Amino acid sequence: MTKINHTLSGILFAEAVVATMYPGVLTAGGISHVLSDGQSLETLAPVVAACVIGPIFPDIDIGIPGLPHRSLTHWFLPYAGLLIFAYLTGRFPLLFFSAGCLLHILLDSFSMMGVPILNPFGKRKGFGMMTVGGSADLVISLLFILALVMPVIFL
Repeated sequence: MTKINHTLSGILFAEAVVATMYPGVLTAGGISHVLSDGQSLETLAPVVAACVIGPIFPDIDIGIPGLPHRSLTHWFLPYAGLLIFAYLTGRFPLLFFSAGCLLHILLDSFSMMGVPILNPFGKRKGFGMMTVGGSADLVISLLFILALVMPVIFL
């Protein structure tokens, strides 16, 4: 998946979380109207930030010299452990960050390159359904954008 698709998936994830956890807050105008309510902003901002940053975070390995892309930062196990810890301790921003990271890994698993399963530096596995930047990736971008604008069109 491209960086754009991971960003779009994070925005969609944030919308889904806000719509589920805070019914009535998400409108056709987005969530910007909560700026007038300091308590809502204080509650929503960390959750939305975590939902958007999580699906982008695993690609941090691109900027780390000596760390191969889709190795340690694309291994599901640390994020799954973090997700369980966050759930058990009630740390919702951390929960949504780790869920977003897992979403990133799931989306990358559809590419030809795959993701590490058992060993972060071992063989990568995946569904092999698309090439990053290829036509399927473009179609997914268009579907994500359509999913983002559909509520605005119909509300």
